Formats: sequence, C-alpha cells, structure tokens
Amino acid sequence: MNFRTLVLAVMLTGLSSTSIAETNLAKTTSVQSTVESTAPVDFWSQILNARDGAVVYSAACCKVCRKGKACGDSCISRSYTCRKGIGCACDG
Repeated sequence: MNFRTLVLAVMLTGLSSTSIAETNLAKTTSVQSTVESTAPVDFWSQILNARDGAVVYSAACCKVCRKGKACGDSCISRSYTCRKGIGCACDG
C-alpha cells in the first residue's frame, strides 16, 4: 500500500465515522433526516468525481512538483531520469 492510498483510507475512515454520527443525530427529526443523511454522499461524490481531483490529490502528496516531475519523495527536472521508487511526491 503506498502513501497516497494510506492517507486516503485514513481520511475516508475518519470522515465516515463522523457522517455516521451525524446521520444518527439527524434521525431525530423526519424532515432533517432526509437532507442530512444524503449530504455526506453528495459531498463524497463531488470529491471523487472532481475533474482535477485537487482536494484529494493534494492531501495525499508530501510535495507537488509544478516545474519538474515527481521522483520518490522529491522533485527533479523533467529532463532527468528518476531512479527512485514510488514516493509521496506528485506531479502537478
């Protein structure tokens, strides 16, 4: 499991437990239960279906390489060859 997958799993686990508590609290009134129980699903579908993925993508990267390219946990020039394994740096 790489770093990005681990960070996303932790984020989803933490937020899903929060949404369960919010859903249980929302069931106290019939009008609010429909609105609040669907809100977390809409929120996650917007994040996961985002075209640029900037919200999720930037949270999983230790460094975003704008001028160069990702190589392990750092950035290198695009003309260089990366000889490191997959790290937490991301191409931006």
